[in-house]
This record gives sequence, C-alpha cells and structure tokens, in this order.
Amino acid sequence: MLRIARRLRLTPRVVEYRIERLKGEHVILISRIAIDMNRLGWIYCKAFLKFKNMSNDRYRTFFGYCNLTNNLTYLVSCIGQWDVELDFEIENFNKFYNIMLDIRDKFSDIIKSYDYVVVTSDDKLDYYPGAYPAVLQ
Repeated sequence: MLRIARRLRLTPRVVEYRIERLKGEHVILISRIAIDMNRLGWIYCKAFLKFKNMSNDRYRTFFGYCNLTNNLTYLVSCIGQWDVELDFEIENFNKFYNIMLDIRDKFSDIIKSYDYVVVTSDDKLDYYPGAYPAVLQ
C-alpha cells in the first residue's frame, strides 16, 4: 500500500479508500500477496506427476491427501505431459523430498512417473503489457 501511495504521490489512506471502493464496485474481485520465500530462507519446489490406472476413488483419495499436506500451496490438474502439478513452499529440500517419498509410497499404484524442479526465481508476469501507467512500473 505504501509503495503504491508513494508512486502515485497520494496518501496511504487515499489509496486504501480507492482500493476498497474498487472492491465494492466489483472491479477488483480478488487479490493476493506474493512473498519472496528466498528472503525467509525457504525454497519453492514444483513436482510434476504422471498417473496410471486412475480410478475415481483413488483420484479423490489422492487429492484429499494432497489437500491435507503441509506446505503444499497449489495443486493443479494439467493437460499434456503431466497430469498434476504440486507446488510447495517449504523450509528445505530434504523436507520436500520426504513429502514426495511419502506421496510416492502411498500412491505407488497410480503414480507412473514424476519429476520436480526447485524454482530459484519467480519472474513477474505482465498479463496486459503497456496497460499500466509508467509511474507504476
């Protein structure tokens, strides 16, 4: 809020009021924060899974289990080479590795293969290039 206020040369109170008004008018439907996990000493990992012999019951069991897994921030069903993407924000690689071993053990009957990456930087994605005033960039 303070950064926006400084860039627009407004008070934080005015910025807060305008954001709340935009929410009330349903111009802003959702907002979220982006925390730099590297600054906290945490890492960001992604696991990609390919399934085999997936029944509806095992599908529900797998997703239910994942929803209860600590440090799992996103679970995405995919179309393409992988069936599922699991995103983790976690203290260290060993903890991530142990979680993945646990998932592989519990669901070895449906997991055909998996791969993972450790994300070292999360670049900004601009959905509307050139749509924002120069003062905000």
